[in-house]
Amino acid sequence: MRDMIPTLMEAKRDFVEWRYSQGYSPKTVENDTSAIKHLATVVGWNLPVSEIHGGHIQEVLDARRISPSTANLRRACFSKFFKYCRAMRYVNPDFDPLINTRKRPTPKKERRRVHPSDVNTLINGSESQIERIILALGMNLLLRISEVLDLRVGDVDLSSKRVNVRIFKTGDIDSMPMMFELEQELRRHLIWLTTQVGELKPDYHLVPGTNGHGKFVPSKAARRPADIIKKGLTRIGWEDVRGEGGHTLRRTGARLLLMRLEDEGIDRAMRIVQYLLHHKNMAQTEHYLGITVDRQYRDRVLTGMRFYSEDENVIPLRKAE
Repeated sequence: MRDMIPTLMEAKRDFVEWRYSQGYSPKTVENDTSAIKHLATVVGWNLPVSEIHGGHIQEVLDARRISPSTANLRRACFSKFFKYCRAMRYVNPDFDPLINTRKRPTPKKERRRVHPSDVNTLINGSESQIERIILALGMNLLLRISEVLDLRVGDVDLSSKRVNVRIFKTGDIDSMPMMFELEQELRRHLIWLTTQVGELKPDYHLVPGTNGHGKFVPSKAARRPADIIKKGLTRIGWEDVRGEGGHTLRRTGARLLLMRLEDEGIDRAMRIVQYLLHHKNMAQTEHYLGITVDRQYRDRVLTGMRFYSEDENVIPLRKAE
């Protein structure tokens, strides 16, 4: 162990710098360090990291009004942080304040999706063009909302029907295909955007923000997209929209596309959806789509299907002979 033990503040600073050096996005690093900020409210930033103990961690995990899933996220953050501290020899190799904590059981909850019959109503009922294009991009490209807001005019190629997308979690750039509805929406949107800001430039944001007085500023991305999405969901009858946002559109589009591909007998339907979601493996996609995906597909295939009985109106060949 090092002679000079860093404080929580110093260790957290080093941890953040290391995570950035590994290529993680600012949002990922922020999530990875969120629990440390809560720990600092308990022990203070100047406590040597080696003096943190299980009681401190338990206090953070047992804080009032946090759900089991939030407690598990904080615990995961601590796990990464203390693993780093051990690797850097800030603490002894057997140092682990998490040793007497365990992951908390969380009820399996099916996240909500827009019903297929409400999708057109949601988009066509948009109260602004910005709302409409956010909804269309989110459901057609299955992007995270931060990736939607990062899109620029130059990323759209209507001639080849492709959209270049920067995937923040992996750092990849993917040239994604436009389905029919998205092509129509983008043509409409670009015409509208031209009327608002004049001649379009490649680096203009596809979903621009405003200057606070209603005038669009194409050098800035729109703000508070979750509020825009919640407003649309409320319009189609959703009473509780807490926690809804970009992932609601992403889940909705992914589920609808999977059902459409399977109904049309497209090979590797789940794999196609996985690639659109930019998931590393199939298990991640299955979890994201929800535990009832296979059950719903089972029900659609089997309901009313003849299994072992014969159709009374059809004479078996052997009897006919």
